[in-house]
Amino acid sequence: MKKYEYHISGLDCAMCAKKIEDGLKSKQAFSHVSVNFALEKLQFEATREWTKEEIEKEIQKIEADVTLERENQGQASLFQKDFFRIALGLLLFLIGLFLQTPWKDVFLIASYMTL
Repeated sequence: MKKYEYHISGLDCAMCAKKIEDGLKSKQAFSHVSVNFALEKLQFEATREWTKEEIEKEIQKIEADVTLERENQGQASLFQKDFFRIALGLLLFLIGLFLQTPWKDVFLIASYMTL
């Protein structure tokens, strides 16, 4: 058995997550299926090798607007977004700190809002 873990997006409600979970559990190829609506996470074990596209097709038969991405890919993009936001906030803070004009407060407030 191979374990899979995906970030699942496009879920509208907890009932949709439950519907996907029950739909995959009813298929013999899947076991230990868990769909967490709050964390947007899909975990399961399968008896054979599955590609992301195959799993996505199976899920889209149940819920059409759902998309998947590997769990670690979602975390990497989240880190990149946070890194950019922090770098921008720090840059605005430093500009506001050393700027001696009426715009100084604008830069300091903008840096606070990005962090």
